[in-house]
Amino acid sequence: MPKKVRWRALLAIISFLLNTHVLSQPMAQADFIRDRVVFDGYLDEWGSSLRYMLWDQANEKAVAHFGFLYDMARLYVGVYVLSDAHEGYLLLFLSGTMRTMTTDGRYTYGDYCVRFALDTGNASIINGAKIEEIKAKTHRVGNGYNVEIKAPLTVLVDVPAPESVIGFNLCLCLDGNKEKYFWIGGEDAVKDTRLFGYLEFTPTGLDGE
Repeated sequence: MPKKVRWRALLAIISFLLNTHVLSQPMAQADFIRDRVVFDGYLDEWGSSLRYMLWDQANEKAVAHFGFLYDMARLYVGVYVLSDAHEGYLLLFLSGTMRTMTTDGRYTYGDYCVRFALDTGNASIINGAKIEEIKAKTHRVGNGYNVEIKAPLTVLVDVPAPESVIGFNLCLCLDGNKEKYFWIGGEDAVKDTRLFGYLEFTPTGLDGE
């Protein structure tokens, strides 16, 4: 087989494997909004955007519902936790670009881990640095509580545009890390960006439809 043909065949195989991997990973959507979210820990205005779940496989039940909203300046994360264990935190992992996930697959400067301590309101952490612009609000609801997060898109290396896709995972840690729930996978899925799910920023014309 000529060398040029072999290279083309190899590239075709790599492309197939990458596309198959992308299609096999779960996809969430950040819904575009024209009006600014009321940032107060209440999730009344989120409506159907809270359509994803963190699942307790052992007990076959949801432990949290969550969703994403965005405008041209900020990304919002809303989480409704179905637990009265108020000691814990959320880990939100974001990968700056698809390129980051499909090359080295490990943590680099373009990958982010955001930690929110729900019981103390500690500042969020990105790459070990304190980022004042990222805020979190909580509000108790019955036997559970809401968590509302907002982050300027400029904290990401590449500011996401409508219809762009980034990698993410979400982890809820309760009861002194004794309980951990992941949107996808387990510990390996937050250490390796190739195992992340995907977050798509919906087109701006779809809001309210």
